[in-house]
Amino acid sequence: MDKYKRIKQIAHRDTAFGHFVMFTIRMLRHYLSQVILSFLGTVIIAVLIALQRYDFLFWITIILYCFLLYGISACKEYDKSLQEDTKNELSRTIKKNKDLLDIVQEERNLVNSLEVLQTSAGKNIYRVARQVKHQGWKIEIPQIREVFGFQRMCMETCKELYNLCKSKNLDADYYITVYQRIEGTEKSHDNCRMIAFANKDGSEPLSYHRQYPLKNDEGNTKEPLHSRIFLEKEVKNWVLFGKKEIDDNFVWHPENQSREKEIKAYIGIPVSVCNRKISFLLQLDSDNEKGFGNDKNESQNFANQIARPYALYLSMIYEFDRMNEVTDAYITKVKRREQSAKRTENSKQSLSQSR
Repeated sequence: MDKYKRIKQIAHRDTAFGHFVMFTIRMLRHYLSQVILSFLGTVIIAVLIALQRYDFLFWITIILYCFLLYGISACKEYDKSLQEDTKNELSRTIKKNKDLLDIVQEERNLVNSLEVLQTSAGKNIYRVARQVKHQGWKIEIPQIREVFGFQRMCMETCKELYNLCKSKNLDADYYITVYQRIEGTEKSHDNCRMIAFANKDGSEPLSYHRQYPLKNDEGNTKEPLHSRIFLEKEVKNWVLFGKKEIDDNFVWHPENQSREKEIKAYIGIPVSVCNRKISFLLQLDSDNEKGFGNDKNESQNFANQIARPYALYLSMIYEFDRMNEVTDAYITKVKRREQSAKRTENSKQSLSQSR
């Protein structure tokens, strides 16, 4: 605790007493004042001793002289305290500027990364457009989804987000995944499954494409975290910082226990499209507690400012892909109806000819 805090507060007030305190401090800490006071005090005391004046005046002089020496010493400590304050303020300013620089760099990396994704998407759409232009509308919608579909762009996004995280902390290992809700029928539950991933060696996770049932069991903690997030009514970012929070929330996948038990930081970004149930979940995890920030607050900022824009980008792709899926189903239905009508017409013609 700063023992001069009260004096600093008084000295910096714009009052007569505050100016007097500041004047006294400045006078006592000036080297010329110290020399004069020390010289005068020594001379006066020596004269009083020579005159054998050990009366009230002598003791008042001794007390005043000691008080002045203590004041000079206190002013030196006060100066050191001010220097320490300046040093601390400078350190805070440097740290703040460094943090701002890191944020600017992260945002710049984010912009560059999203540009890469948009350029990739643009190239894929251009390929489809050229094929339609030169060959006519012979390309099927499932082929369009293979070139510019939700799963394809999720893979691209996971890779970009992995590269961005890796540039943030080279010592950390990261795992990026996307889980999608697969809607069930009246007789079956919805499911979720991993449809995209990115990791250091690009190896396919053992749980890739495995379906996990989404059962509405209140308070069920035996399901994997991603399954429980899909059942949440509130769409919010999940940020787990530290091994304890991970252990309290995770249920280890039997196939991935060895890797998942190394996780020390986790971010989950659920996305609901068109105010429906959660449609997909973007997940990031790291084996380094500080993989997304030095504390939970920084990790939450990373989730909001860096990870969530990727999820919002994917939500746009999801809507486009869903439109293509519905359109394909409608076209298939129309074709079947036309084929059925054509078969009925042919059957009638054949029957009339036979008569």
